[in-house]
Amino acid sequence: MRSGDGLLAMLSSFEHIFFGSAAGQTQDIMVLNSTHPVDAMVADATCIGPGLVSELAGIPYASFTASPTGLGMGRLCTTAADLTVNRAFRHFHNTARAEVGLPPTRQLGLEGTWSNQLVLAQGVPTLEGLESGQGQVLHFIGDAARGARSFGPTHADPDSGGLPANNSPLIHVSQGTLGRDDFPLGQRVVQALADSDCRIVVSGLKDGGEGKPSAAPSAGGGSVQYVNWVDQDLMFERADLFVSNGGYGAVLAALGHGVPVLVVPGAQDKPMVAATVARAGVGRRIHQRKATIGRIGATVRSMLADDGLHNIVCVVQREMEAAGGADRAAELVEFSVSLS
Repeated sequence: MRSGDGLLAMLSSFEHIFFGSAAGQTQDIMVLNSTHPVDAMVADATCIGPGLVSELAGIPYASFTASPTGLGMGRLCTTAADLTVNRAFRHFHNTARAEVGLPPTRQLGLEGTWSNQLVLAQGVPTLEGLESGQGQVLHFIGDAARGARSFGPTHADPDSGGLPANNSPLIHVSQGTLGRDDFPLGQRVVQALADSDCRIVVSGLKDGGEGKPSAAPSAGGGSVQYVNWVDQDLMFERADLFVSNGGYGAVLAALGHGVPVLVVPGAQDKPMVAATVARAGVGRRIHQRKATIGRIGATVRSMLADDGLHNIVCVVQREMEAAGGADRAAELVEFSVSLS
């Protein structure tokens, strides 16, 4: 399997990990079903086995996905993907189908593996550029992880832990989990705002990151705190701006709390997330090669002062709250099972 964050490495990961394990997943679920009958299955869109089991055994199945339309992809990009990546996905899918005795499919892309009964999509139609996102199969549920992110002790709290409690802007910067590459996002933002009164929390830096103190004053009277992990639901209740490498889960968390997003995209799907943020008007994007200290500083300041931006984000926040999250997803799954 190829290493790295490029396209060929991504395809290799999908071939060997996601599609390559599908036959084994199918066998395991079928064995489970023979001893403990399964009423329904809900699986991440990259978990291929449940879809194959649904075809083989007739068990109701729901797919859970980040984006049903391809984040930030216009018509040209979609066409290019259909001729390249999506054809590769179909080949991987058909290989897995053959291993479990199913006929090939003509459907392109990862979407060809999704349920034709129920698709639970994170986010809301506005982020996808859709007028409506509800249908017989597709349902947007907003931020499914809201309220479930507090899995450990909170290492950063704007009301304690080294950050002064005042009314200066609170900026949360995340280095991300996947597709981080070597771009020093946290360091660049701190340098860009060194002369400001902003309170900055940089997460994703183990032990404060290369000897940096856990909390330190900035030259402009603000403060900086470096942490390995932060409770983002807690942080976004207080934050004024989120600076991200483009991890979609964190972007949804920010928007669900009404926080605008600046994306300096890393690798993998991050450029598509950045395009989605810009297209929907809920934030800005700066490509890494243009993300100078001056450019980041100017963009952050303009975003903090942009009432129009905040108004758009508030509309998306209300839309995400109305989508219902995990509770709504559970209702839809139960309803789908009742129809089977």
